Amino acid sequence: MRRGLVTSMRPEPWRSPLSGEEFHRRHVGERVELWDGEVIPMTPVSSAHARTAAMVAFRLQHAVGPAGERGAVLVEAGFLLERDPDVVLAPDVAVVRPGRELPPRGWIPGAPDLAVEVLSPDDAWRDLVRKVGRYLEAGTALAWVLDPERRRVVVFRPDEPPATLAGEDPVVGAPVLDGLVLRAAELFPVP
Repeated sequence: MRRGLVTSMRPEPWRSPLSGEEFHRRHVGERVELWDGEVIPMTPVSSAHARTAAMVAFRLQHAVGPAGERGAVLVEAGFLLERDPDVVLAPDVAVVRPGRELPPRGWIPGAPDLAVEVLSPDDAWRDLVRKVGRYLEAGTALAWVLDPERRRVVVFRPDEPPATLAGEDPVVGAPVLDGLVLRAAELFPVP
């Protein structure tokens, strides 16, 4: 949960749960997510966070190909993970496989195939793990959490324990991007 989600993760008790559609009408363009029908504000990101997310998006765009032959790379796109109450989350970077519906307006139905979150200094690890858990429960096949300060990547897959990687350790894109192997260090900008 990037951008200060920990300190702002309290629901507004005077508001009734919103649907994904109402959330879109009221909050499009705002830095917020929808958790179980409740709007959660997100603070702006640091330069380290932004640079790391940009590097990951660059590496993944190269992997999917210039015309998106192997999927689409999305930055901060909203995914409608659950209904009643609705959950709309926006990973820092996501990949969806070819053939997925990408509506020009509103949220993308379902989970991203690969979700990437970048840890910010104000994030609580437990909240970020909870968010990754929501992605995996909704059908995400692979999630990466990047820690720019420690320059490590934690890889999450359904029904497997997380793996922590750093430096020359290989970060594998399978099953979403078969054949993609990057060194963990390649996912971070040069210090």
